Amino acid sequence: MLILAALEATYLAPDLASDEISTSDLISIRAPQLEKRPDDLQRMHDLILRSRQQSAKEFEKKFENTIKDFRFKPGDMVLVQNSQLQMDLGRKWKPRYLGPYIVLKNHANLSYTLCEMDGAVSKLRFAAKRLIPYYLRSVHDIPSSSDPIDAANEDVST
Repeated sequence: MLILAALEATYLAPDLASDEISTSDLISIRAPQLEKRPDDLQRMHDLILRSRQQSAKEFEKKFENTIKDFRFKPGDMVLVQNSQLQMDLGRKWKPRYLGPYIVLKNHANLSYTLCEMDGAVSKLRFAAKRLIPYYLRSVHDIPSSSDPIDAANEDVST
């Protein structure tokens, strides 16, 4: 195994079949290799960088329908994933999300400080991956007591 590694590392070197090589001959063989080293390193760096960027683009394309990048601003309403359910066997009947909460502050490490609807500030920070947006229904979607639907229900019940 070690011999293969040595052969792979020196495959660009000319064949050194003779037993003894003078120091000047060895220097003349190694000098072109050392001159090419910075160029080879830069070429390898560029190739690896290009490969990583291509891999990231392919990942984003493959998972474009499942990757959600929510950037919440202070004042936004969110739900928090109930992480206690991860290991619970009876999780089917328990709430998957808690809240709604209001975002107070977003931190640099993609964590958020939240508060309850009554203004009680949480001492915890919540990871961005546990939050989803909460969309409040508009007041117009909620029927009032003077709507015809309520009047029809009152007539049926009497």
